[in-house]
Amino acid sequence: MHINLVNFNIYTKRFILLLIIGFILSIALKLHGLSVNMWDNCLPSEKYTTNNILLGKARGIRSDDLLVSTPFILSQIKHDFPQSNSNIGVDKAPATVHYNLPVYHFSSLFKPQNFGFFIGKYFVFK
Repeated sequence: MHINLVNFNIYTKRFILLLIIGFILSIALKLHGLSVNMWDNCLPSEKYTTNNILLGKARGIRSDDLLVSTPFILSQIKHDFPQSNSNIGVDKAPATVHYNLPVYHFSSLFKPQNFGFFIGKYFVFK
């Protein structure tokens, strides 16, 4: 007896295609959930502004993102996405373990939130 768990009719295929197009567009439009705009409060500059918020506002409550994840990501970018980074942690910390770090490793295939980093080094933050 064969049971169909997913019916791949035309509507399902269109929905999957719509999701893929939306994902590609979000990467192309450089959409992300990082609180990068909080850096403007710490390091104000007239030349470089990151006032590109679409919804909401940059919040200090996101300090885990601002003070931990963003510097770790920038360190990974600076060192060409190594699998272990001596600038993170006490010794050479394995970057593959941290969920949001972009790294040149097969595990990155399962982290679609990091695909934009591999288009260009600073693509996501521009």
